[in-house]
This record gives sequence, structure tokens and C-alpha cells, in this order.
Amino acid sequence: MFPSGVGLVLGDGTVLIPDLVVLRQRSEQADTEYGLTTVPDIVIEVLSPSTATYDRGEKSDRYAAFGVSEIVAALSSGW
Repeated sequence: MFPSGVGLVLGDGTVLIPDLVVLRQRSEQADTEYGLTTVPDIVIEVLSPSTATYDRGEKSDRYAAFGVSEIVAALSSGW
């Protein structure tokens, strides 16, 4: 499990920073100076009013295209 701040390097070189990343099996080869290159099992995004549209739309679509099998969107307690 990796907390926020860990980049996820997609196949096209784009780096996205999810709120939480879960890898069931970690490979040291998956780490780069920019973040993880391995497809995670689960990505969790905590939604806020300023990021919800992007997190639930384009960002989730990019995770899915990268092969992430489970994308969880959680509402922050401030909503």
C-alpha cells in the first residue's frame, strides 16, 4: 500500500498521483524516480469539490486504460 504522493507512471509516460495505491505483489523493478510503473490492483481517489469531476472522469479513464482493475472514489468528510 502506498499513500498519496507516490506517482503512477502510465505507459505513455504521464505521471498521475492517486490518493492511495494497492499492489498485492510488489516488484522492486516497478519503482522509478518518478513513481511506480507496475499496474496497481486498486487505486483510491478521495473526492473533493475541486477535484471530483477530474478524478471521476478523465483520471479514472486513464487508470482504466492503463489496466487498473479497481478504481475506488471516496467522498471526503467535508462534503
